[in-house]
Amino acid sequence: MKKITMIFSILILMSSLIIFTNKTVYAASTSMSQIITDAQGFVSGDVNPKKAHIYVTPESLQSTSKIINNVLLAVAIGVAFVSITLLGINFIVQSAEEKAKIKEALIPFSIGALIAFGAFGIWNAVVKIFMNF
Repeated sequence: MKKITMIFSILILMSSLIIFTNKTVYAASTSMSQIITDAQGFVSGDVNPKKAHIYVTPESLQSTSKIINNVLLAVAIGVAFVSITLLGINFIVQSAEEKAKIKEALIPFSIGALIAFGAFGIWNAVVKIFMNF
């Protein structure tokens, strides 16, 4: 069980390093005066359409949010399924003393699953509320 936890920890660490190390900057100007001028033009609505580049649209943000939500939810369901399956197999195979230890391990699992799926529910609710504004 510790090996599986260690493998999952390493995989999560490696994937987060890969995801968060790619930094793309879409800054069109580097001087402070040009940045302020562009910002004032954006706020006042006086943006030259030929120069304006919209990289994030509400539709792309919504589709990206749905993709992230579905991927994270699928991963959480997979991890929960594998974990409960392993605990169930161990419970069937082990002796009475080991079964007591497995029952003790079910409490943190249940709390973790409740927190994980509750967080997804809250996130979905917040996204739906703010999409209506």
